[in-house]
Amino acid sequence: MEKHFDIYVNGSQQPRKYAWGFVVNEGPVMLHMTSGEGKNPQALAMKNGGGEIEAVIRALKWAKKQQNTTVTIHYDYEGIRAWAKGEWPPENEFVQQYVDFLEDKLAWIDFVKKDVKR
Repeated sequence: MEKHFDIYVNGSQQPRKYAWGFVVNEGPVMLHMTSGEGKNPQALAMKNGGGEIEAVIRALKWAKKQQNTTVTIHYDYEGIRAWAKGEWPPENEFVQQYVDFLEDKLAWIDFVKKDVKR
């Protein structure tokens, strides 16, 4: 039986590092949550976007291990979907690696921009 996960990703930037994080829900149940830091210079130059890309990559690696899954990625940064769908050209090698990583996974991923109310 196929499982569907809603994955919420985010990223942030600090002076010499960036942070990434994601939460996985199956329906109303939170299954997994994790976060970390990175120092990739190309990701760091992208401000929050670099952390958000890393969160997507790590979340999809987690989801792939669960087998027979589809996912909806809920994101803030428009590049998350635009690069995946080929609407924006990759701006650096870090983004190209993201695009390459997604290439064989797009059939089981949907992208939804978070409706952020402030």
